Amino acid sequence: MLNSTRPNQHSSGGFNFENTRRNAVLEGNLSQAGFSAPKARKTGTTISGIIFKDGVILGADTRATDDMVVADKNCMKIHYIAPKIYCCGAGVAADAEVTTQMMSSNVELHALSTGRPPLVVTVTRQLKQMLFRYQGHIGSSLIVGGVDVTGAHLYSIYPHGSTDKLPFLTMGSGAAAAIAVFEDRYRIDMELEEAKQLVRDAVTAGIFSDLGSGSNVDLCVITQAGVQYLRTYDQPAQKGRKEGQYRYKPGTTAVLTEKITPLSLDIVDESLRSLLAKHLLVSPEHFIGKMRGRDSSRRRKPSTPTRRAPPPASLPGSGRKSARSPAAAGSPVRRRNRFRPGTRALMEIRKYQKSTDLLLRKGPFSRVVREVCQSFSKLHLRWQAMALLALQEASEAFLVRLFSDANLCAIHAKRVTLYPRDVQLARRIRGVEVL
Repeated sequence: MLNSTRPNQHSSGGFNFENTRRNAVLEGNLSQAGFSAPKARKTGTTISGIIFKDGVILGADTRATDDMVVADKNCMKIHYIAPKIYCCGAGVAADAEVTTQMMSSNVELHALSTGRPPLVVTVTRQLKQMLFRYQGHIGSSLIVGGVDVTGAHLYSIYPHGSTDKLPFLTMGSGAAAAIAVFEDRYRIDMELEEAKQLVRDAVTAGIFSDLGSGSNVDLCVITQAGVQYLRTYDQPAQKGRKEGQYRYKPGTTAVLTEKITPLSLDIVDESLRSLLAKHLLVSPEHFIGKMRGRDSSRRRKPSTPTRRAPPPASLPGSGRKSARSPAAAGSPVRRRNRFRPGTRALMEIRKYQKSTDLLLRKGPFSRVVREVCQSFSKLHLRWQAMALLALQEASEAFLVRLFSDANLCAIHAKRVTLYPRDVQLARRIRGVEVL
């Protein structure tokens, strides 16, 4: 039997603070060594899903948090994967968004290559393989639900790649309260309205039990007939109205005692200096005169530079060199600065991302529009400037979306170079009308 300092002594009820001193000592040792104690990461999401009589219902709250700050009150946490397959994401919002977008593209390409609609188990397998490949560094917990030719299915996928298949699932920081509602009221072959109310109550329980979950309740009903996305299905936590006024008139609270203590201050030093002269170390009149001279020099028209006469050539055999040569000046030849491959492209990408200007020039674009109009009609059509601007903005939006989808196709083919067949594949997948 192990030795104990307090044998045969039962622990008393209530809270126990015996580890407080130990934790303080450990934190002190860490700070002396230059380290900081680890902090718990605060997240907030409640997502859930159930299988009912005719299909699957997914539910989620709409609050996105950054530590203790509400970043978005109406965030979409139910993402599209395939026509009858959707996914709820918990964890890091950016990871869940990008993961579901990549999976939607991969599933669409898989359906085009096989010629068959995707299965829920196929989506689940691709997601778990992707998350397992990153070993939990993608912080997204997912609930995949959908209806295919084999029936209704519901899977949960954890950040490390493990999966579960159950008739009802919850994930996120509010999952404990939501799963309690499911375990108490769930039954097989529930009707549509009863199942929607059950998912709504489960997400609401997570909202009221977790500070990170909140705002509205979104539902997604998936059946063989189609998908019904119920945005803002319920608002359980509505802001209340103030019933009374909490402003009191002066004198409402009586002053019992009043004491005024005067403070005596001695002036040690006093100086007064102009702020402009203090920073520039010159008089204000001198600074104003300089600024006026600079403005007048800016407005002055620049003079035409005169061409200098070439320096006299050195005589042969004299041993002299030209004064303009780098060797005579003693300065080395300056080499042209070259960027590493890809640096110039990144600089141009950041430049266009920061600006709101149009990418195409207005003159060439207007000429292209005129040529296209002449090919359709022999009449001389005249365009207003605002109409050309609207047409150019729509054209650039179309091209940006097309090249973005073509880039995804190139990445899927494990290439960084964009080929014409990538653009053709993007047009086939999305369709010209959708782009």
